[in-house]
Amino acid sequence: MKRVCVHGLGYIGLPTALLLADHNFTVTGVDTDENVVRSVNMARLHIVEKGLDDLLKSAISNKKLIAQTSPSYAEIHIICVPTPITMKDDSFKSDLRYVEAAIRNIATVYQDGDLVIVESTVSIGATDKMEKLLKALTPNVNKVEIVYCPERVLPGNLLYELKNNDRIIGGKELNTLNLAKAFYSVFVIGQIHTTNVKTAELSKLAENAYRDVNIAFANELSLICEEAGIDAYELINLINQHPRVNVLQPGIGVGGHCIAVDPWFIVEHDQRNAQIIKLARNRNLDKTNFILEKIYQKIETFTSIQDKSPIVGFLGLSYKPDIDDLRESPAVFIVREVQKKSGAVYVSDPNVSSSEEFQILSVDDLIAKCDLIFGLVAHREFKRIAKSGQFSNLSFVDFCGIKENSLNNIPNIDNNKNEASS
Repeated sequence: MKRVCVHGLGYIGLPTALLLADHNFTVTGVDTDENVVRSVNMARLHIVEKGLDDLLKSAISNKKLIAQTSPSYAEIHIICVPTPITMKDDSFKSDLRYVEAAIRNIATVYQDGDLVIVESTVSIGATDKMEKLLKALTPNVNKVEIVYCPERVLPGNLLYELKNNDRIIGGKELNTLNLAKAFYSVFVIGQIHTTNVKTAELSKLAENAYRDVNIAFANELSLICEEAGIDAYELINLINQHPRVNVLQPGIGVGGHCIAVDPWFIVEHDQRNAQIIKLARNRNLDKTNFILEKIYQKIETFTSIQDKSPIVGFLGLSYKPDIDDLRESPAVFIVREVQKKSGAVYVSDPNVSSSEEFQILSVDDLIAKCDLIFGLVAHREFKRIAKSGQFSNLSFVDFCGIKENSLNNIPNIDNNKNEASS
């Protein structure tokens, strides 16, 4: 089997590396974080994801995976590094510095016939730029082989989706596309579709923009309901009885490294035409600010009545239930802002054991300590506690459906669909 070098050992890179090792590839995992490299080589997970622990132990013991801070030679390089957005000139721009750094690393070991696969989400035209950069860095190489194949997975179910979801590969030449298709066919059960590079790039962005727009509709409905004194969840329950309507549930906003980010890549590429996409992205940001204002109002009311500032607690930090991923999490934003204004606050999250920024408590300790508790993320553990009635006699405000109510009884709705996936 060929040697593979996976650049980036985060939520996508590490599961990909382990899946490849499990399919008998010899894998080098590259990460700039020495703590991550050390953890992987000691067969210790640094992310929470079901099914990874046994695969990691097996890959390390069988010498199918080694982690390093710099690449070794490999016939196939996969780039799984972050692509954040930054604010520049009053608009969001894609930040490709980590992808560029990966290309520069690859250039140090790249040889004719090697295949580079960009899986990181990138702006339209970015893969061509990376190809030009790699060519400039390897003047003695006759031909650079590069394709774009976006990851399309849901945190919390990564291994299953890496194997079973369809993949889209964008490339310039049929030979290169066939080379990439043959590689993915070894471990992907889903269909593999080929196209040109720009179409593949936009496919990932458009998938997540589509979801963002649908979430924005639900969040906008919830704001209209708030003004009109209507229960948004009852409303959604009723209108979803229509056979061709399937409104998602509203939430505190949108997080994750894809849905909260990818639409801005499209807006950056075409400001004039991406009007609905931009409005939806801003509506979902507005919803988070709306929740924040509601929390401030509750704190002010408590202070006025009790003549003292409340001790505030929050349930949940991750961007969606039952994972530890904090990237672009609206819960993190809310807790951070309240902490700035109100001083120390406390947080409980069953998937986050420690934090340099927040004071983490067990649920029981948080309940005992806090005067006001706000539910931000509907983890299974919180729902279990809510069923026991532990929250009944508390000053508890549920913004996410932790309690049993109409939110959890909406027919034909996947209650995670409005949570950001990758």
